[in-house]
Amino acid sequence: MESIVYKKAKAEFAEQMARLITTELGTCDFDKVHKIKACSDKEIQSFNYAHIKENIKNYYIALYNEKVVGICGISQVMTKFPHEYNIKFDIPYREMLYFVVDKDYQRKGIGSALLSRVIRNVKDLIIYEAWGDGEYVNSKFILQKLGFTLYKDLGDDFYKKNGYCPYCKNRNIVCNSCHAELWIKNIDKFKSRLFGGCSHIK
Repeated sequence: MESIVYKKAKAEFAEQMARLITTELGTCDFDKVHKIKACSDKEIQSFNYAHIKENIKNYYIALYNEKVVGICGISQVMTKFPHEYNIKFDIPYREMLYFVVDKDYQRKGIGSALLSRVIRNVKDLIIYEAWGDGEYVNSKFILQKLGFTLYKDLGDDFYKKNGYCPYCKNRNIVCNSCHAELWIKNIDKFKSRLFGGCSHIK
């Protein structure tokens, strides 16, 4: 798409980033929502902002006339998987952070461009918890295009069971269940250890 600029995020864009995340997702920061138990847009945007500021160097953004229209980030190397994933193998990994594109700019290649920049040259195992409101997760085709492999179907009630619903952008409306899946990048490099810990890679 013409006029879209991709760059490493800086603190000056954190407020815009937090606002976009709050509008399009709510929040995905389980650790904070479990502690804060907030559900207003203002509170959700506040701890989205704190999360973004803390990890700003790990993000790329897409800008259209200095407006943030896309965000994608990746964590530092981690060693302990969240208990709700029920993952048994022990492999250091990185987790995809917020990955979102403004609804008015979707289906223009922005998501693919952002994700490809974020994962470029990353040799570690990368885990992405993807969600969707249909029969497959919204980012399925981007993930397949960029070499991610479906690792685990988390089902339609994953977010409800883990207390996410009050922090979703759809929390005040009647909505359908949200389908969730775990996707992995660089799976071939760790296949022997992955198969040793779990046997349901697809």
